Amino acid sequence: MRRWLTRQLAPIERSNRRLAVVLDPEDAVRPADLAAVGEVEVVRSWFELRRAYEHRGRRRAPEEGRLVLVVKHAGFRERRDLPYDIEQVAVVAEVAVPGPPWLRDVLLGLPDDLSDEAADIIERTAADPLEALLEGLWGVRWASGDATRELDLVIRLRSDPTVPDALWSLLVRRLQWEPARALCDDPPDPRPLQRLWAGWVKGAGDGATVFAALGPRLAPLFHLGFLRPEPAGATRLPSWARLGVAEAGPRERVEELLAGKPSGWPPEDISDWLAAAEWWGEVRAALGESGAAAAELREEAWALWRELDQAFGPWLRARFGGLMTLTARLPVTVDKVAPFLARRLREGRAERLLLVVVDGMGLAQWSTLRRAARLSVVESGASFAMIPTLTPVSRQAIFAGRPPLAFADTIRETSVDARRWREFWEGEGVGVGGVSYARVSGGPRDADLPLGRARIIGVVVNAVDEIMHGAHLLGDTQMAAGLLDWAAHGFLRSLVAQAVDAGYEVWVTSDHGNLESEALGRVHEGLAVESAGVRVRWYPDPILREAARVEGIAWDPPGIPEGVCYPLFAPGRGGYFSSGLRVTHGGISLDEVVVPIARVEP
Repeated sequence: MRRWLTRQLAPIERSNRRLAVVLDPEDAVRPADLAAVGEVEVVRSWFELRRAYEHRGRRRAPEEGRLVLVVKHAGFRERRDLPYDIEQVAVVAEVAVPGPPWLRDVLLGLPDDLSDEAADIIERTAADPLEALLEGLWGVRWASGDATRELDLVIRLRSDPTVPDALWSLLVRRLQWEPARALCDDPPDPRPLQRLWAGWVKGAGDGATVFAALGPRLAPLFHLGFLRPEPAGATRLPSWARLGVAEAGPRERVEELLAGKPSGWPPEDISDWLAAAEWWGEVRAALGESGAAAAELREEAWALWRELDQAFGPWLRARFGGLMTLTARLPVTVDKVAPFLARRLREGRAERLLLVVVDGMGLAQWSTLRRAARLSVVESGASFAMIPTLTPVSRQAIFAGRPPLAFADTIRETSVDARRWREFWEGEGVGVGGVSYARVSGGPRDADLPLGRARIIGVVVNAVDEIMHGAHLLGDTQMAAGLLDWAAHGFLRSLVAQAVDAGYEVWVTSDHGNLESEALGRVHEGLAVESAGVRVRWYPDPILREAARVEGIAWDPPGIPEGVCYPLFAPGRGGYFSSGLRVTHGGISLDEVVVPIARVEP
């Protein structure tokens, strides 16, 4: 819980009264913040307050414990605003978000630790609090009036998943350069910047000064889908610009990407890791598409991957539990995808929603597919899959909207997604008739998926997973060829186009990624192992796992029910099979764990 909120709720913690009232006119308190204090009931009007007090609070017996009434109404800000009889018997906590009212939504949209840091910055600054927050939280200095610095500021903030949605409406009022302002819109509008980029790569237009000054720092705009490559003219362009030139082949993209590693190497925090994952996804996609043409670059690329993997494993094991509780602009972990969509529905940002879960699609495959299917990315980011990165664990978490702790009884099953999906939306007040689920291969027979009248649709597409498990000969090269062929058949673009035409907001994500793996050797343990995946072995108890004569990493990831799964993860790029290459999943590599989430249009 936020420290500034803990201080304001302290009167309740110190009191032994059986009735507590929290005055929360700014909607800063979450039910979980008060779970340890007593039984919580939220009221939103004088009538609801009076009814709750008369029915449950006036004659509350000691054995019933404390009742906490959270009053979320603008008319109740101070103790004296309460009815006299309630004021006399209750312990009252008055909650107010620190700082000026116009920064309220920013502080509430930040993860708890950053919200506390923001409150401290606001308290000690005498200057503009927004500028102080930009520098103190995200390390960017205000740059109004300078086109290059304004665009650089927006790029750096758009690349950070901790930036709350509320910040963009504040920035758009202050920035002066129209292309930078347009990227702050909801949703971002990349068209003004795209027009400048198209003119610049053809040797014309007004963006030369800005693009030349920023250089490789423009790369995140292409990774995030805000800029698309354009055909170049006769003008000679600098080498860093190849990433944004349509004619650049996959080999050239590999060279350019390897020459421009992301800042913060090796990564240390979540924003650096997500940037590294997106960068590596582009590298791996380009390597796969280039085939033998980039053979001499492959070893250099995988050597950089090894540097990432050696740092990512310890970081993930230390931080994964915290990631599962983190709040950000987009879902940090895949179990938060459904709650994120529900919030968009409640806030009126969308009337109808389609979630497309492309089974087994990592960031590398998303890089290939979004370009080959010619999808327009409205907004995008990345999320962490549930671990082990197996379909029954992670895909079920997406449709349940909860971590695996909530479905211990079905954690090995792949056939309950539809039930989990309907149960989640029923809990959100969407009736059975308003929710739909489908699972398709993504082949020609699925070209006209019936959308029906449902407000909420979840679709699982198996094509990438099927292509992946067939890539036993040439690994990523074989998989890239299959992806390009599948995209050319048009299923994904057609599905998105149908849905958008029918009024749906379309989001694409995945349950887990994958890794081009090398053989560690086949392992035979008989009944000692319950599930012998090629990247993870699933033991029925920790003693058998410790006794296993198998190379691997023993780790019990947060979110897995105790007594259900004791995994042993293959190290590095290893896999528990006898020979050759396989593109597979189940482990804890950056490729398997970090998956795309994007809102798309045709």
